[in-house]
Parts: sequence; structure tokens; C-alpha cells
Amino acid sequence: MVSVEALAEKSFAELLQMGVETGMSSDEVGQIVVEGIRDNPFWVYTRAAPADSIRTHSESRVHSTNPVCAPERSDGMLDAN
Repeated sequence: MVSVEALAEKSFAELLQMGVETGMSSDEVGQIVVEGIRDNPFWVYTRAAPADSIRTHSESRVHSTNPVCAPERSDGMLDAN
């Protein structure tokens, strides 16, 4: 398991690559997007979006504070080596 500190030191390209390796397939994303277009929701999520995590992120933006690290949003990226 990669520590939060080690994850924070990775470059954007490294994080993107980790997301590609641990993320869902393009077919799965495509199906979610098609359903989103058909059902017309305001937000279309490609993974579970816990309300508390969204609230914390939004509040940090409103109050101009640094974002809080949310390991539950990493979708397994903390488990990558």
C-alpha cells in the first residue's frame, strides 16, 4: 500500500497512469455516459460519489482552504505500488 505522503509526491502523469491501470474500462465509462445522456441528470459520476466527500471538497473551495486528502476517493490508487 502506498502512503498518502508518497502518493502526494507523485507527478500528475504518474497519478494519471495509476488511474488508467486501476480504473474501469472505456466500455464501462461509455455505458455510464450513455445512460447519463439518456437520463439527463445534472451530474454524471463514473464511480460512487459519497455526499460527505463532495461536501468537504465544496466547503474547502467556498472557504478558500487547502483540500482535505480523501483516501476513500482514490478508488484503490493507494493500493498501487
